[in-house]
Amino acid sequence: MKTNFPKSRTVSASHSMATLSKDSVLSRKPRFGWKARPEKFFTGFEQKIVFYDCFWHADGKRVLLVGPPPRNLLPPLKRAHYSTDNSQNALTASFHITQSVMILELTDVMEGARSIKISAPEIDFELEIQPNYSQILADKRVMFTISKDNNLEWISAWAEYYQHFHGVDALVLVDNGSTKTTLDSLASALEKTKIEHIFILSMPHKFGEIDYSVLFNPFWANFLQNCINSIVLRRFAANAQGLLNCDLDELAVHKSGSSLFSALEQTPGGLLTMRGVWIESYAERTDFGDHRDFKYRLIDEKSHTCKARKWVLDPKRQWVDNLNVHPYWHWIEGRPRGAKTTDPNAFFWHFKGINNNWKVKRNIKNASRPKNIEPDQLLVDQLSQWPSVPPAPNHKSANK
Repeated sequence: MKTNFPKSRTVSASHSMATLSKDSVLSRKPRFGWKARPEKFFTGFEQKIVFYDCFWHADGKRVLLVGPPPRNLLPPLKRAHYSTDNSQNALTASFHITQSVMILELTDVMEGARSIKISAPEIDFELEIQPNYSQILADKRVMFTISKDNNLEWISAWAEYYQHFHGVDALVLVDNGSTKTTLDSLASALEKTKIEHIFILSMPHKFGEIDYSVLFNPFWANFLQNCINSIVLRRFAANAQGLLNCDLDELAVHKSGSSLFSALEQTPGGLLTMRGVWIESYAERTDFGDHRDFKYRLIDEKSHTCKARKWVLDPKRQWVDNLNVHPYWHWIEGRPRGAKTTDPNAFFWHFKGINNNWKVKRNIKNASRPKNIEPDQLLVDQLSQWPSVPPAPNHKSANK
């Protein structure tokens, strides 16, 4: 596979989606379909999208299709004939499936192929094969996130922080159907930083709902979130020095003062995980701009501890090549035993005030300082090393 990559700093990357028509008799069914669920679950449950993306593997010889777990759609997918636009010869299909993600691996793909054809009595798709960007991001420090309608000030500050303190030089931002910002405005916000490579991927699809009827994994139906992780790893960061997963309301730090990527190099298995600390939404000024206006945590240690873990991964470790390894939002599914290192000196601050309350009402303003909070001194010290000053507040956007 030979690809001429754009030389511009910011790339608006496309994706190839396959979805069943509304009239199709086929439709993905949830786990334990006999269980009663609220209507909200079915409104957010992805029933029709089969694949979110189709792209070359980093080796340039295989093609990967990433989508939600097929569930009852697996039999027709296994019966389907897979070929390319330049050959009718059947491709060899291998399925790598978890509760939340499916990777379909196609081998024997002829050089020069531009699309994948999928044919079965119930299914008929043709998907453009998207380029793989891993070769131009080789040895880069890559991070990614998903965003929807977040303030541009937050996005700029978040990206600037990771570039300055952790040396991030490549970023993938997936926009989940924003209506208050445009892709151009997102690009402008990110280009205020010194990050070398910026990729913006528009994926305005259903995010998924929490399924409380599946107690041992109620987040299983967050298909888009977990599939994006596999797309970023396999399509963008397969040859990167490291891949960091942190949201816009999370700023990570290593107490030694080194970058997370340097700490990653010292791990035996190539996977570093970290816990978080909740930073309260109280700010000393009400017209706040970004993360730098929030410094307070609850005094009680148990209450200010964020138990969910985030991770930074070395994609070049041999075990990561296995397509049965799927990065989830808070862990790596299918990782071998011993691959994970939880570094007590690495953690992240989770800012309740950097939130538009899309999921949980965290961004609650306080007119006066609550008595049960205290400054997080390490955060105060870290912010003092941030070379730029906070932007002038945007009153209309800063208090959403």
